[in-house]
Amino acid sequence: MQIFSHFLKSPAKAENVIPPSLLNHYFDEMINHPDSPFVLAIEDLKKLEETSDSTQEYLEYLLEDTIFISLHLTFYEKLFIVLGQHPHLAIEMMDKFSEDIKEREFIIGQETFCHVQYIENHGICQGCKAHDNHQDVFALIEHYFNQNIDFFIQLYLGMQTIQYSFDKLLYDILPENKTLLALQSEQTILEFRKYIFNYVSNELK
Repeated sequence: MQIFSHFLKSPAKAENVIPPSLLNHYFDEMINHPDSPFVLAIEDLKKLEETSDSTQEYLEYLLEDTIFISLHLTFYEKLFIVLGQHPHLAIEMMDKFSEDIKEREFIIGQETFCHVQYIENHGICQGCKAHDNHQDVFALIEHYFNQNIDFFIQLYLGMQTIQYSFDKLLYDILPENKTLLALQSEQTILEFRKYIFNYVSNELK
């Protein structure tokens, strides 16, 4: 699953608009809380900026964190799809997902490093562990060397807001609404992800 392609395309025409997801209203409820996913993402962005000594360093942090978060989201998406296929194993799979966080983040960290190196080398790779997946981040190269901070801020906030929303969905919403488990699918999760990203984009206008 390509990690950025859904968000780097031109705005969809009317006939391509995705219908509302069954999960969208849960996100609408989340944003009414003081610690909403978007608010938490904004706080993370402020911390990131405060720790940066220069615009270039800020850009590098945004690039690295955005790729890391986006790769992490693909693990969530795969889990949600499997939960939809095997809802009777939900508790066991959720527990296993939580237990594997260190191993998962190590794998994601390695791939993130490879992608960042690829981008900083102007799209040149001599062959690394993530070589076959570099096309997923190819579109970021131009924005990175143009120092398009606004682009990366929007992408970062979008990915981070989705991350917090997925956490809420996995650990709070699905366990209390088990009928939703069987309704999870790749399309459902994609719609939910796009809905959140569009919300963030509108908030930044």
